[in-house]
Amino acid sequence: MELVLLQKEFDEKNISIETEEVFQHLKDFLFDDSKEYISSKLCSIYALEIDNYIRWYMSLSASVIRMQQKYLWCFIRWNLDDLEWVGFPIPWLLIWKLLIDKNLRWNWYWKKLLTFAIAKAFELSKTIWVRSIIVDANNNSVGFYKKSWFIDIEKKDQTTKMLFDLKELEDLN
Repeated sequence: MELVLLQKEFDEKNISIETEEVFQHLKDFLFDDSKEYISSKLCSIYALEIDNYIRWYMSLSASVIRMQQKYLWCFIRWNLDDLEWVGFPIPWLLIWKLLIDKNLRWNWYWKKLLTFAIAKAFELSKTIWVRSIIVDANNNSVGFYKKSWFIDIEKKDQTTKMLFDLKELEDLN
């Protein structure tokens, strides 16, 4: 078992992810578009290889969100009033695409994946200003993210925008 950063030359024959139809577009991304995204430096894609097969992946990318009145409730909830004055877009680390083999979904791999993303974001926050992690969670996944201390900040038809504030980790140190 090994966590790897995919390069644009990765071998698609090593992808072995079983998934439901609702998540098929995430699997298709690996076959259809991921190499172009990697070579264009639009995201980094991390994969977990088990017995030389990719069984889950996660793409991380930079993103920004402009502070708007509709998001201020989450800052009050998390006592993030230090951001209310910000009038420009705020940088976040975006978990852009995430897929785990359906046979591995409810074991410790989920936690490993999210722990890795949080650690990566926290590492970046020390050298470049990254305040939080944002994810557009499929509504089937919202419960998982809530268990991992993400809060929902905007609901849409099929997704929920969720936030994890790195300042919470910083306050623990």
